[in-house]
Amino acid sequence: MASPAKPAPPSGAALAEAALDPDQQDRVSNAINQLTPEEAQIFLDVLEHALEKRRIQMWGYITAGVTLIIGMLGVLVYWGNAPEGAFVGWAVGIPFLLVGIIFWSFGRWSNRVAKRALTPGAAAFKAGAKALPASSPKPTAKG
Repeated sequence: MASPAKPAPPSGAALAEAALDPDQQDRVSNAINQLTPEEAQIFLDVLEHALEKRRIQMWGYITAGVTLIIGMLGVLVYWGNAPEGAFVGWAVGIPFLLVGIIFWSFGRWSNRVAKRALTPGAAAFKAGAKALPASSPKPTAKG
């Protein structure tokens, strides 16, 4: 009988997402305090990219919601002013089409921002590398 495989260590992107969880702030702050300045800067770079991606997505949702509300009000006005017997059902689909375009474009934009060039250490961290690229060794406590 085979033993269960160990789960893979989380990637840097997953760790940055965990840092955004309010329930884990104490644990993350303790872990950040134990990092070297170079490692902390790499973590900060990955975290800033994750926050910027979320900010863009949030504005996409807000824009889509406002567009849907205004669009449906416009459809209601158009439908009410249309001559009797005229087919205006096509107008209901227009706001949803606009919302789909908004979601698609904001999603592409946020993915492009998330893939923007990171420092080599941050790119390795985000990919889940166990060690940082060649840098100065960690100082050790002498005592």
